[in-house]
Amino acid sequence: MTSPSLLWTVGWILTIQQIEENVITPFIQKRAVAIPPVVVLFAIGVFGLLFGLPGVFLAVPLAVDDVLLPGTLQSARSVNLTGSRGRSAKPSLCTSVRYRRTNWSRVE
Repeated sequence: MTSPSLLWTVGWILTIQQIEENVITPFIQKRAVAIPPVVVLFAIGVFGLLFGLPGVFLAVPLAVDDVLLPGTLQSARSVNLTGSRGRSAKPSLCTSVRYRRTNWSRVE
């Protein structure tokens, strides 16, 4: 027979672990990679089901790639990287990201 204190201890450990993994960690990752926690949890679930343990480890980097890369490519197209002449180029992606993160306004 197991003692009730052992069961309570295991129950508390599992509860704290689940709260940390399913609530706290996604919010920390949101601040680090700038994607919503729901996307992180969804990506971990989907990639975990599809690819197993490697999918769980690669879920957040792949989700960031899927969420941020299309916007980056769209910004690269709007900068006029095609080499056509006669058009004014827009600020580069690095410049716009720097302005967005620091809340500076661009001075012409």
